[in-house]
Amino acid sequence: MLYQLHTPEKPYTFEASNFSTACVVATLLGCGFYSLWQDGKQVMPVFMFGGVEQWYQRGFGSHFTRVAQDVSREEISAIYMTILADKPQELQRYLQELSMLNYSKVTLPDSCSQCCPQLKSTRYGSCKTPDGGDVVRLLDQRELPIQEILGEIGTNLWLVDLGEIPSYPITPGKEGCWEEIAISVA
Repeated sequence: MLYQLHTPEKPYTFEASNFSTACVVATLLGCGFYSLWQDGKQVMPVFMFGGVEQWYQRGFGSHFTRVAQDVSREEISAIYMTILADKPQELQRYLQELSMLNYSKVTLPDSCSQCCPQLKSTRYGSCKTPDGGDVVRLLDQRELPIQEILGEIGTNLWLVDLGEIPSYPITPGKEGCWEEIAISVA
C-alpha cells in the first residue's frame, strides 16, 4: 500500500505492507512531527504536542513501543533507506540509531548457528562478526581498520566506526576483509 509522509520540507511517498508499519515509520522518522496520509486523506496526525500513546492505544489496542516491536525491522529499514537516500547526514544518523536499537543480548535462532555451532548466534543471524582492527575495503578502494563496532543492522550487515570516517555499513568480503556497501535506492 502506498502512503505519503507529510514533512515541513516536502511530502514523501513510500510503500508499506501494512498500516501499522507505515505508522511506526512516520512516528519514528518524524519524531512526532510528521503526519501520515493515504489516498489524499490524513490517516495519522502529528504528535508534536503529545498524544502518541493514546492514538496508538485507540488505533491498535496497544502502546507505541509494542506496535513498533511487532513490525518488521527489515521493512522499516528499507523504507528509511528509500526516504533518506538523498539526505546523507540523516541517513548516517539513522544507521547509527538503528545500530543502537539492534544492540541487544537477545539473539534469534539462525541457520548459521545450527550448521556451525562454534559460531556465536547474532541478532540477525550473521555468519561473521567484525572485530576491532579488522580491515574494511571502502568503495574508493582505500582500506581502513575498524575502530569500533557500532552494531548489527541486518544479516551480515554491520555498522562500524573507521576513525576518520564516523560510520559505514559493511558486509563480509573476500580474503578475510570486510567491504563497505553502497546505499542506494532501487
